[in-house]
Amino acid sequence: MCYFNVIFFDDTCGVCHKFIDFVVRHDKTRYFRFAGRSSQYAKSLSEILPKTESIIFFDTNTQLFYTHAKGIFRIYWYLGFPYSLLGLLSFLPNFILFPFNLAYSAFAKRRQTVCPHLKSFKVQQTDDRFFQ
Repeated sequence: MCYFNVIFFDDTCGVCHKFIDFVVRHDKTRYFRFAGRSSQYAKSLSEILPKTESIIFFDTNTQLFYTHAKGIFRIYWYLGFPYSLLGLLSFLPNFILFPFNLAYSAFAKRRQTVCPHLKSFKVQQTDDRFFQ
């Protein structure tokens, strides 16, 4: 049985790197592993990874992929209190999460122009939790 989950992220996006940096700092149980979209690990799974611009959260125990707002909320769920309060939203049905997904998609399309100061931000991938 696997005791970690994988977060796939756009490794050319500063906003994505900033979010991964946040998760690394708050993942006290080291429950997550991370893989950039251009990593060998992600490329080896390219046939089963959802085709989306979203961060992809892969729950290795259930073999389910979560994307968009549901993926972000599920990550918060696993970070523990107080973030798990926001993570409760991940258990809502998709039709209720539709406005969150719409907002997520709109932001994702404009992330480079909305946050230009993060364009060059890169998370330090020296941690053993990062797949190469």
